[in-house]
Amino acid sequence: MRTPNFLLVFSREIRDQLRDRRTLFTIVVLPMLLYPLMGTTFTQVAQFKREHASRIWVIGTQHLPEEPPLVQGDRFATSLLPADERDRIRLLTHVPDQPAEQAARRAIARGLCDAVLVIPPGMNVRLADLAETPPSETPQPKLIGDTTSERSRLALLRVERVLNRWREQLVERKLQQKELSPALVRPFSIQGVDAATPERKRSFGWSKILPFVAFLWALTGAFYPAIDMCAGEKERGTLETLLVSPASRLDIVFGKLLAVMSFSLGTCLLNLVGFAITGLLVLPRLQAGGTALFGAPPWEMLGWLVLALIPISALFSAVALALASFARTSKEGQYYLMPVLFICLPLMTFALLPGVSLTLATSLIPLTGVILWLRAVLEGRFAEVVWFLIPLSAVTFTACWVAIRWAVRQFHSESVLFSHGTAVRRRWSFRNWWQRRPAHATWTHAFLVGIALLAIRFYASMLMPALEGWSSFAAAQVLSLVATIALPAVAAAFLLTRTPWKTLRLNRFAPGTVVAAMLLAIVVHPLGMTIASVVTRLVPMSEGMAHQLAGMESLFAEAPLWQVLLVLALAPAVCEELAFRGFLLSGFATNNRAWRAVLASSLFFGLTHGIIQQSISAAMVGLLLGTLAIRTRSLW
Repeated sequence: MRTPNFLLVFSREIRDQLRDRRTLFTIVVLPMLLYPLMGTTFTQVAQFKREHASRIWVIGTQHLPEEPPLVQGDRFATSLLPADERDRIRLLTHVPDQPAEQAARRAIARGLCDAVLVIPPGMNVRLADLAETPPSETPQPKLIGDTTSERSRLALLRVERVLNRWREQLVERKLQQKELSPALVRPFSIQGVDAATPERKRSFGWSKILPFVAFLWALTGAFYPAIDMCAGEKERGTLETLLVSPASRLDIVFGKLLAVMSFSLGTCLLNLVGFAITGLLVLPRLQAGGTALFGAPPWEMLGWLVLALIPISALFSAVALALASFARTSKEGQYYLMPVLFICLPLMTFALLPGVSLTLATSLIPLTGVILWLRAVLEGRFAEVVWFLIPLSAVTFTACWVAIRWAVRQFHSESVLFSHGTAVRRRWSFRNWWQRRPAHATWTHAFLVGIALLAIRFYASMLMPALEGWSSFAAAQVLSLVATIALPAVAAAFLLTRTPWKTLRLNRFAPGTVVAAMLLAIVVHPLGMTIASVVTRLVPMSEGMAHQLAGMESLFAEAPLWQVLLVLALAPAVCEELAFRGFLLSGFATNNRAWRAVLASSLFFGLTHGIIQQSISAAMVGLLLGTLAIRTRSLW
């Protein structure tokens, strides 16, 4: 790669993009206008926010004790409500013309009230003689509401607070009658003290928002310039001129890649500036009392974000550039954005779920681990998560390297850059398709079949009935392996290729390879057990999953040994080898890249296992089995 050519391509792409007014508006003008406009809109909309009064129907007020009062006229007792809440609850006390619970449900369904409080008959008598009332006969008022309605849920919350205060008054009154101190039932009170500083509160609030939206901006900021640099040049007819220039394909790719990265980072930084200004000026106005829980993000937070955005922007830019090279028009290139969003959004959203924290397992998930690490650092826990930089960097930079290599490979393929597509035939001939099948499975065949296997396994696991014994487990296990693993692979081999036996690697074998494989199995078994124990130690299993596995082990104990070997050893070996070391490995190995084929088939092999610990162990074992299948050219 020559530096002058690389810089020339970079400067050329930057100039071309800056000449486009749509690009300038999207990257520079829109972020500076969008967030102030959103802030203004929120400020205006916030003026319409008001508390709605809750309509509460109290049935059976005649069964309430006189002291302490719960209801006074058409309101709750003033001693039970703060001054600012007295006008937010309206009571209805009319007598229903049908059973209380039935009338309550009907009134809530018709919107006549938000919640209903049903007082049981004789409640005043039981409360008066509470010392002699058995616990099973303690009065139990019913609070009826609709949890699918926000108004009803708010009404339930308000009535619960009132009833709790009334219950405390009842207890205090009973204690006073017995000349006892109220401290007997409430000997102490808890005073909460928040040790977090306002700056840390602000960092905590922004840490849940900024990493997610920053990565989303980096993705969208990379895709549209990449489309214009590839599909747009094809439409304008300037790509051919660039390809015949003295610049090599590597110069072209890296020049375009750096240009896309520049726009991705620029889009993200300008959005961050607009977001920060909006947070500084608008958000404090929207908070109660003007307390600045948000405000402007701390500057050190923006620094960490910028550092993390550099490799992430490189990853998004390389993926966008590689995908955009497939597109023949800018319109077609935009269609490729949705699959990328569908893949990236779950990975980024998963990091926002409650209960998800940074562990060794989550640090190995692309994008998810980086967002979790950023959240921890922005919350001031850098010392706790600093060692996670090792797996995070390994995963992120490996993904960047793979994406860049993919983009370079796309620009070396004339069939990709200048593909004209194939028109859809109105008349499809089965005979022509059958005769034109390739001799062996292709990379596309292997990838699509691998995705199909994952989807089939997922739906099959959702439809799996509850297992009651060994016989039902054995039947379900064998049927699942045959129907979701072996049968799709064998059917694909016969339907998509002319030589299904070679595609499935059911070739002849030398007797010596069988002996060597048996010896290898004896040697590798301890290694596999060691890997499984290390994986379990590094990625601990959840208690629920461990309990399920313990229940399955009890099933194995009651089964004959030969059945256990048949179900857990022979059936998985045959079915999984046909699919992963057979069809998938043959398809991925079409480009004479044996190590890539082994890696890809092992990845799919690991993903088909539902438990993460089994997936990691299976992927590692798949590397060995794939290498063995490549060397022997047979599954036997």
